[in-house]
Amino acid sequence: MTDKVAGEGGFIPICEEAFDNLHEATLDYENALDEMAETAGVDLNEMRDGVDEVAYALQDLIIDNDDLILRMQDEMFAISELRAVAQGLAQDYKIVYEQAKLAVSGIHAFLQAQQSLSAWQVAQQQK
Repeated sequence: MTDKVAGEGGFIPICEEAFDNLHEATLDYENALDEMAETAGVDLNEMRDGVDEVAYALQDLIIDNDDLILRMQDEMFAISELRAVAQGLAQDYKIVYEQAKLAVSGIHAFLQAQQSLSAWQVAQQQK
């Protein structure tokens, strides 16, 4: 069946020819790369190694960056907890402040009443 699909010559000869063509194209490509590298005065193996080093360094930077992001998120969470505590303390202070104002008002009213009573008593004695 594959011989009929492959066409004239059969499946195996067609595959062999295709692989021969592929091998020849690969050799042409390698030769062209070698010529280009020689013309440019560049060692492609050194370039590959340099690119590999950069890729590994970049990967390390990405890992370090991820670690920093996690630390930042932890710090932001801690800051938000501290902020919530500070807001609670500010609210407590506000309540204590209002209660102190009421207490001072009460003391002031008491002192005024006491002075008024004393003045009335003095006035009563002078009559």
